[in-house]
Amino acid sequence: MYKKLLLGALILIVAVFSFSSCFANTDNNMTDSMGNTMSGARNMVENTMDGARNAVENAGNTIGNATSNVVNGIKDGTQNLSGDMQNMMSGNMADGSTGNYDATRTATSAENGTATFMGMNATMWTWLIIGIAAIAIIALVWYYAMQVRKD
Repeated sequence: MYKKLLLGALILIVAVFSFSSCFANTDNNMTDSMGNTMSGARNMVENTMDGARNAVENAGNTIGNATSNVVNGIKDGTQNLSGDMQNMMSGNMADGSTGNYDATRTATSAENGTATFMGMNATMWTWLIIGIAAIAIIALVWYYAMQVRKD
């Protein structure tokens, strides 16, 4: 079977390459038409390339403008911050205040009157609840283990 397929393919290849024909074109209209087609294709490729070039240039300009805007924004923000800091240090704030900073302790503890419930602060209550939950979990695991052992 393999030999028959090989022989058939060989005969087909020989038949295809044995005969050739050439059709000469003597019609000038066809030559002009083909020239116009090729010229149109060239123009289309040139226009496409010009459009792509313009798109890339526009994208580059847009990115450049955006970067410039970000840099200018950072520069202006830094200058404003610097001015505000200078005003704060000199005591002349934009809102008319003196700018004097007075630090007050905001942390709470049992010594300075932290609110407690039943004499325990929030940390103690948290540890108490975690301990009760741990005991409950251990009891449930032990109860389940005893039930499985009886079956």
